[in-house]
Amino acid sequence: MVLEASAQCHSCLLAHPMIPQYMQMIYWQLISDVLIALAYFSIPVELLYFIYKAQVFPYKWVVAEFGAFIVLCGLTHLINVWTFEASAADATQTMTFFKVATAFVSCATAVTLSWVIPEVLGVKKHELYLVGKGAS
Repeated sequence: MVLEASAQCHSCLLAHPMIPQYMQMIYWQLISDVLIALAYFSIPVELLYFIYKAQVFPYKWVVAEFGAFIVLCGLTHLINVWTFEASAADATQTMTFFKVATAFVSCATAVTLSWVIPEVLGVKKHELYLVGKGAS
């Protein structure tokens, strides 16, 4: 049955687990998801370092919110790796939970940044104005 469908459709042939190209794609997806997750997890460490060193930065909570967003994105990639071994129900429930959490934090971060960035730029403009006024 599978071979009949495969003979009629190249994409059906490629999607069969016994085909080497399919297994290569799965392998590369797993490697990519692990590397993406590692990158996502390293960024919040750098953000924490920034928060620690930036003693006069009034928006530390925004950086923390952004860090949470990045960690959740990384978790979705790790869960994707896990889904290749987990049962379909467990994988679906876990992925659904983390995708909803990621969506919530992503939207909250986007909304927060939409009003924080203009505020920060306004503070910087005011600072430059005062520095220029002091120099004259």
